[in-house]
Amino acid sequence: MPPPPIPPALAVGSPNLDNARAAGVARIPLPVTAPNPLRSEAMPPALADTLACPDCDLKQSVPPMRPGGSARCARCKVTIARNPVDPIDRPLALTFAALAVFLIANASPLMGLSAVGRESSTTILGGALELWNRGSEITAVFVAFCAVVAPGVYIAFMLAVLLAARRPPAPDWVGRLLRLAAQVDPGR
Repeated sequence: MPPPPIPPALAVGSPNLDNARAAGVARIPLPVTAPNPLRSEAMPPALADTLACPDCDLKQSVPPMRPGGSARCARCKVTIARNPVDPIDRPLALTFAALAVFLIANASPLMGLSAVGRESSTTILGGALELWNRGSEITAVFVAFCAVVAPGVYIAFMLAVLLAARRPPAPDWVGRLLRLAAQVDPGR
């Protein structure tokens, strides 16, 4: 016996979404998610366009979407897929901006002190080094890791992934690096 048909997702501009709007379903703007750079072009179209809703686990087919479009679950109306307008260049520009701000923040003095005619200033790494020299090794390691190492490694991961993804097909190591970057994401 063949499996039951998979319901289509509600794609913006599709008849399914127009019917849902006619039934009173409102369009809720949600944050843009990154595309899946690991989706294989060799995957059959029937499997490549089938997703499970993260909220209700309904398995459904996702129709082709125009740039900037999104697909919603047929059952719970949660956005399950987006087709961003600029999936590589915009995050790449923001990552280069983050790198510039990161370098400036780590090169500029973090604090300065002026007392009795003596002036002193230090950077983030200089503060961690001073903590180490004064016997607070554990605190120095935490400060250096959280303020310098982790953000620097994350920015380097993102630059490597985005620069490699600009030249399709992306190398095999990009997928592993992207999964690793998601695990060390400072925002999680």
